[in-house]
Amino acid sequence: MHKFLKLLPLCLLVSCGGGGGGGDGAPSAGQKAFTSKQYGRPIMLAFQDPSCQKGKALEVGTLGNYNLSYIKEGRAYNGVHSLSSFSSNQNLKSEAVKNIIGGMHFSFTHQNGRSEYNSISKGQGIKICDTHYSSGYLEMATLTTLMSIDKAYSFHKSLSGSKNLKAIDLLMYPTIVDIYYFEDEKKVEKIVSTNVDNAYYFKGSSEIAILPQGRNSYNKGASGFLSGHAIWEIPFVAAHEYGHHVFSSYYQTNNKNLYNQLRKANDQHKMEVVYKEVHPEILRKLASSKSQRYEDGKLLYGDDRQEAYRKVKKINAVKALNEGFADLFAYYSLGKEMANLKDINCFKNSRDVFVDSFSSSLKKELSSWFEYNYFSTYVVERPKDCNTPYVQDSHAMGAIMAFGVDKLFSTVSSLGTKKGQLLIKWLKSMDKIYEKDLAPKTLLKTSILAAFEIVEEDQGSPINHEQCLAMKIFDKYKYCH
Repeated sequence: MHKFLKLLPLCLLVSCGGGGGGGDGAPSAGQKAFTSKQYGRPIMLAFQDPSCQKGKALEVGTLGNYNLSYIKEGRAYNGVHSLSSFSSNQNLKSEAVKNIIGGMHFSFTHQNGRSEYNSISKGQGIKICDTHYSSGYLEMATLTTLMSIDKAYSFHKSLSGSKNLKAIDLLMYPTIVDIYYFEDEKKVEKIVSTNVDNAYYFKGSSEIAILPQGRNSYNKGASGFLSGHAIWEIPFVAAHEYGHHVFSSYYQTNNKNLYNQLRKANDQHKMEVVYKEVHPEILRKLASSKSQRYEDGKLLYGDDRQEAYRKVKKINAVKALNEGFADLFAYYSLGKEMANLKDINCFKNSRDVFVDSFSSSLKKELSSWFEYNYFSTYVVERPKDCNTPYVQDSHAMGAIMAFGVDKLFSTVSSLGTKKGQLLIKWLKSMDKIYEKDLAPKTLLKTSILAAFEIVEEDQGSPINHEQCLAMKIFDKYKYCH
């Protein structure tokens, strides 16, 4: 779900051009025909108590227990959870979250190979005035998301050797719009796409965004993306995004070059992943009649080569490590029961840390075939089925890594806290490994093997036979041979 990210000042998924600037930057059509299409169709949530947003919040100082709605083991579930760590005298906030903002609206205009950021509305802080809310309203979506983030924050804080983390901003249901212009000799076409069915972590500004559900996925119900559920209903999602915050708080924190590569890599990710899933027409138009070429994460046009290709750098390894870490962190911080992704379409096998296969025919093993394709300079065609892993997606490589590392950590302890401590030690070790001059494949391999070294250090003895069996997932690395 990183799929994800950082904006400047709120831009990540696409590269940000010069300034802000009014209008949508429409080119002059002259005598050319002009057409316009729109995609995304977000289902926006209303406030159950809109008058609260205009007045005072609860006077009690802190929130109490709330009956929250979310998806648990594939079914709708209501459970009482304490949110006492959040104060509510003015706007909601806690040690983990300093601002909770609704109504934010911004857009990006893409034309002639450039992208421009346009801020439309900065939104406002969300307030809570009651002790009970119903599902289907923005208050419930916000409180349920805060439950996951609060659990993730408290879990990290409880781990020995953990550091103090910067408080994040939470953006609830922001409207993020991309406006594309395509022009040829005869016509100008405008395509407007609203981002839906996703969650982002923006590294530079330490923000987590929970996007609206799309009408298309909602209408398809159980056969649609996430089985017709909204992102906020799945606790794993917000905890996963907070896992990215943890990763970014330890890993190469002062490396601006890596940060810029992450931003550019996510530019590519948006073009390559999000829009192909939402509407293939945009990707086809970007490719035009010629092949695409990727360089430093940016789509270039007019290439004469017959194949689509891309540059592969250390960032490709880092993205997989980031995704795998975030998946593990979500499961350890929430617990297996709450993080469970059973019957959640597109997630149920691929992102469940305890499931050993993507499908009946593809195990979660770092085979030579998977590794070769993940680091290939040639762009591999994306599968049409969201339950089939895309071998060049960092989430798929991260899922293999998460499954294997959890099997290893499970030989030490079944307790989430102990696994969490090993996870943080491993993250600190990975941070040091990045400083070495390693090729992308070697960086991934060395970082994964560091998990085994952490276990050996923790238990004061070499990896044993049971732990070597866990290593079979990474058998090509020959750690136990």
